[in-house]
Amino acid sequence: MKTYRIGGVAEPPKEEPQQRLHRSMAGFCREMKRQRDAEAIQGDTTQSAPVSMLPMVF
Repeated sequence: MKTYRIGGVAEPPKEEPQQRLHRSMAGFCREMKRQRDAEAIQGDTTQSAPVSMLPMVF
């Protein structure tokens, strides 16, 4: 299977709602990449998704 790598520079969005969305997604990605310590991992518990998020989940 041949893979392709797409390179280049993405232009930032010009509309304010799109800018907020991109900033929010960037913060989420930074948080996901951050290494967590043992205390933070032990403090995690599984939780149900809020009812307001159910359309997004399914």
